[in-house]
Amino acid sequence: MKEDKDKKLDTFVRKAIIEVGLDSPSVDFTQSVLSEIQADAQKSKAFVY
Repeated sequence: MKEDKDKKLDTFVRKAIIEVGLDSPSVDFTQSVLSEIQADAQKSKAFVY
């Protein structure tokens, strides 16, 4: 019974993914993320006294 339920769920998920499709990141996604990290790192430098 559990296997039948798992097969039905698997079939449903596969159909849903095919209908909706997968998102893909923009071409410059990695560069954008890295530039945000660098900007944040420059803002939050700690001072040692």
